[in-house]
Amino acid sequence: MPNPATAPPGTPATATSTGLNIPTIPLATDLNSALIAISVIATAIQQLANAAFNNTAAGGGTSGQGGTFVQVSQQTRPVIISDPNDASVQVEITQVIALTMKNPTTGETWVWNLTTG
Repeated sequence: MPNPATAPPGTPATATSTGLNIPTIPLATDLNSALIAISVIATAIQQLANAAFNNTAAGGGTSGQGGTFVQVSQQTRPVIISDPNDASVQVEITQVIALTMKNPTTGETWVWNLTTG
């Protein structure tokens, strides 16, 4: 989600793709307006957190197990790790080298690939 736009204090809330009326964060130019902006940000975070919680409770996502993203694909490879002091001591693991996740609600997709350097 991109950063929200800033607007003068008192700007009414605008609808978002989630259907929530998340307020536009007012421009902070002095201490008083900064405190107002912080309050608006706190309210927006609370609204988003409650919406995420309600969506999860209604079966719309997965709770602390990765949010609303779903694993689409994964590539792995076997890796053998040896004890540097005793090469006869080894363990084989499966290393994830590529992962694709998708948000079924928004269609947002992210792809991760292992890079070695």
